[in-house]
Amino acid sequence: MFRGAKNTVCFSLLLQIILAYCFLINAYPQEKPAGIMYTELDSYIRYMPSRSVEAMPGKIEIAEAATQYGYDFKLFDKIPMKFYLDSSYVNINSSVDNVDLPSHLNGLALGLEIILPFFSLDKTYQLLGISPAFYGDDFESETSGFRTPFYYLIIRQPSEKLTFLAGFSFYPDYENEILPAVGLIYKPNDKLRFNLIPIRPNITYMLDESLALFVEGSSSINSEFEVDRGDSENVVLRYKGMRLGGGLRLKFQPALEASFCVGADFNRSFKYRDDEGKVNLKDTVYTELRLQIKY
Repeated sequence: MFRGAKNTVCFSLLLQIILAYCFLINAYPQEKPAGIMYTELDSYIRYMPSRSVEAMPGKIEIAEAATQYGYDFKLFDKIPMKFYLDSSYVNINSSVDNVDLPSHLNGLALGLEIILPFFSLDKTYQLLGISPAFYGDDFESETSGFRTPFYYLIIRQPSEKLTFLAGFSFYPDYENEILPAVGLIYKPNDKLRFNLIPIRPNITYMLDESLALFVEGSSSINSEFEVDRGDSENVVLRYKGMRLGGGLRLKFQPALEASFCVGADFNRSFKYRDDEGKVNLKDTVYTELRLQIKY
């Protein structure tokens, strides 16, 4: 393991724990009207050990950390809305000489979601979201790295146990500008939940009120960053990968949950959009620690 990634993981873990603890101390004792507004914090760190790449010498080790802070409320006590701030960091330790990769990638997004009735159809809604963001390789964001993705979903809930959704996401100035989205949520009983949605699809089984088993997937198939490569500035680097894993989720108290997940990371690559360099990473394992606070 490279020392840089090890320090990044340790620092990120400590930072997430401190943020979670401070948030819980300030938020948990305060009572708020049920169903009107709440805040949430979702943080994780993920580590992929050093692994060789295809068709060229060298290895790459990756450590990721991300945090989303959200505030949910009802406008006029009727219309569900959500504001959120999303930050992410990817540490890259590479010994590959054939392709010049940045040492890290970072992103910062500010999002807004609103849920409205879908005309006059019963039990049918529409979700509209927009998330202006900067994605680059330093913390001095260039205006050229500014993107404004938005997404639209139609949600149909025929019963309390079953929800369908379908829609699309639009990514202006990305290589893949439009991605379809379909999914469903099914809760056959109090213990089992199928949350098969585009972002982090998962299946959860509750062992008891505080402990659960889960399997989940995730991907970064449309992650693009504007980076500097040698003398070239603001070139677009695509980071792609897919993950499938499982683990344990523990609820310490009503507002605080933690989970630990282990799985496979596959179909991974870094590719410059101008075709001046591509690195295909071999499949590997990953470990992830996640903290979630909701009040």
